[in-house]
Amino acid sequence: MVISIEKIRKPDSVSVRKYQFPEDFPGEFAGEEFFVRVMNAKERSRYEMQFSGKNGIPVRSRVAETRERLVVATLCNENGVLMLNDSAIDTLGEMDGQVVGFMAVCAMEANRVESDLEQLAKN
Repeated sequence: MVISIEKIRKPDSVSVRKYQFPEDFPGEFAGEEFFVRVMNAKERSRYEMQFSGKNGIPVRSRVAETRERLVVATLCNENGVLMLNDSAIDTLGEMDGQVVGFMAVCAMEANRVESDLEQLAKN
């Protein structure tokens, strides 16, 4: 089946995925649920563009915050309203790496950004 122009012109509604920390996850997040927003095309472009400087060379300080920035761009409430902004990047950077890592892995899965993050890490 060939995609129709009607499907292309019809904007998708906000897509939200529910995740849960495993019950045996160490620390206070065990069993806690959270929501991840699936980025639309504009959001995805903005997320990706923040890692490159004007000359196309990766901005090392931002690449070093890849997981934190992904969590900021996707952690939301059940209605898809984002819960964080860029001011939370430093706070997330100070959190337990397992917690931020787990949320980032879930966000990568929901947004299919695994290969993009691997490419950033290589640069």
